[in-house]
Amino acid sequence: MKVLIIELGGSHLENIYTLVHFLKQKNAEVFFLCNEGLKPLVKDTHCYSHCFFAPDDLKGTGNWFAMARRIRSIVKQYQIELIIFGTVESKAVRKMLLLLPKMNITGIIHDAQKLGRSLTFKYVYPFRIKKYIVFGNFILNAVERFPHDRLFPFFPVYFPQPEPIAIRGKLPGERWIVVPGVVSSKRKDFIPLLQQIHEKGLPVNIKLIFLGNLQSTETAIETLVHQINEKEPRIICFKEYVGYDTFHRYIAAADYILPLVKGKEDTVYGKTRVSGAYHLAYGYRKPLLLPAAYKINTDLVTVSLYYENQEDLMAILNNISRNTSLPGSFGEAFNKLPFFDYPSEADKLYHFLLK
Repeated sequence: MKVLIIELGGSHLENIYTLVHFLKQKNAEVFFLCNEGLKPLVKDTHCYSHCFFAPDDLKGTGNWFAMARRIRSIVKQYQIELIIFGTVESKAVRKMLLLLPKMNITGIIHDAQKLGRSLTFKYVYPFRIKKYIVFGNFILNAVERFPHDRLFPFFPVYFPQPEPIAIRGKLPGERWIVVPGVVSSKRKDFIPLLQQIHEKGLPVNIKLIFLGNLQSTETAIETLVHQINEKEPRIICFKEYVGYDTFHRYIAAADYILPLVKGKEDTVYGKTRVSGAYHLAYGYRKPLLLPAAYKINTDLVTVSLYYENQEDLMAILNNISRNTSLPGSFGEAFNKLPFFDYPSEADKLYHFLLK
């Protein structure tokens, strides 16, 4: 089978890695098209028969028509049998979809509620897309008003490994709690946590890693981090883009993953979307620290510790500092997760894509 994966207008290459890994296990010939800005994140290039790159700025009707013509040309020249959109909700897909040939097309959907609520998904997408990939069994089972036999529960848990260079600075007995992603108070509960740490302090063997770009507008976060680190360096953060290799080395060195998602988003984020931090935790077998509302996500419960509020989270961090064997106790739970059976998952995905 010849497959063209397209990631235009999105930035979710972390989901593409597992997809390609599975397709190659089934001896598929994989082609890839993405924006030029994503080129540094394209890994395992030997797995692709050809990579195509498009300008980052595709605004305007003329550019959409030109890109659709280019995709049609790739499909014809390389005899593509299947197209997979990496971010099916993106503006690029909406603009071009009906200009593409009628063929087998699948999309990875990042917010599953759109399957039942979006007029675009109800009246436009069905002309070209008949089935979708969703992130996990819990999300699939929560989808209403869309046939479940046209959904596939996907766990992107494979990440190309960076060069094996150890991260310096982790002391014996130290526990690293990593918060992956952009450091933004609008998206995550950084401020309440930092206020608790500033007031009560952290155990001496606990270190927080804010593994993302600390935006210049986040002065409150920067001030609190500075005040905490003045007393004793407990927090590592970055004021620039964190490259792939550095990012994944810190994830590999982590003891826990703390998504730090906002509590007010629980009812939406927990039922129809997932955080990319979940996939990192799965892929690197790191237990998660999550708000208690996320217990509803049954995919997560065996590999997570839950907190009711920031005070409760601080208590968990104190417990982690005392119980140094705690991370290892999740090993058996990770081993029982079915999606680590790559050959079986590759078979299931392959048959779903073909039907």
